[in-house]
Amino acid sequence: MKGPYPIICRGHSGSRLLCEAFRQNRIWMGLSDNQQRDAEEFSQGNAVVRSLVQQGFGYSELTATAKGRVQNAMVALVEKSKSNCPHPGGKIAFGWKRAITTFTCEIFLDAYPEAKTVHLVRDGRDVMLSRLNVRMRNLKNPLNRLVVFGDSAVSSYRGRPLDESVVDEYRNEIEMHHWVTAVRFGMRARRYGDRYLEVSYEHLCEFPERTMTTVFEFLDVPFLPETREWLKGNVSVQSIGKWRGREEELRDAIQIGEPLLKEIGYM
Repeated sequence: MKGPYPIICRGHSGSRLLCEAFRQNRIWMGLSDNQQRDAEEFSQGNAVVRSLVQQGFGYSELTATAKGRVQNAMVALVEKSKSNCPHPGGKIAFGWKRAITTFTCEIFLDAYPEAKTVHLVRDGRDVMLSRLNVRMRNLKNPLNRLVVFGDSAVSSYRGRPLDESVVDEYRNEIEMHHWVTAVRFGMRARRYGDRYLEVSYEHLCEFPERTMTTVFEFLDVPFLPETREWLKGNVSVQSIGKWRGREEELRDAIQIGEPLLKEIGYM
């Protein structure tokens, strides 16, 4: 099997659709027979995954020896996922989809010099309205604060302790902070050149066959006829633009994301 070819993204960016297209195209995506199509092997409940995410934020500052150790841990995790494939001869490539591993993208690409990654990006104004309940309800967890704010030491928001009442009151703003943190982290992989591809969720929904042609050409795998047929009946634009008409209500949250929204073409 070719690969590994993971999908990186901020949670609730529509990655289930892209992952299912990979699966339809005979790409092994780990133990992902669940509603979200998240690979179980890369769950945040895995201590190795948590360690890799924490080290991902300071990866560039590690010594060469330390980077090697982190890369070895990444390889062991990925190869374990690959070994779970029940019929590897019937698959053309392998990868996974799990939003938390966005924060390991540099470790991964250094550990696998021939690997590639697809970064799915969605309009942050829509993403913030799709609630990440598990993470946002546990911001006492330092790892959750790290991936939401980019700093595990954050303990307050707008001058108040970061408890559930503050999360409820400023939920859209905090969700937007998470979108900015995750998307900017994923964009670090741009420095890997032609091993990195950014894909717009909106383009995927509006032009599914054209977008997936670009993706599969990037991965150097055939675009199977059955995948083309599957796309025709499983792609919709209904989830695009949920924020429209609520600009005044969402103004403060949108301002947080505005620089990045402009940078990547959403404003």
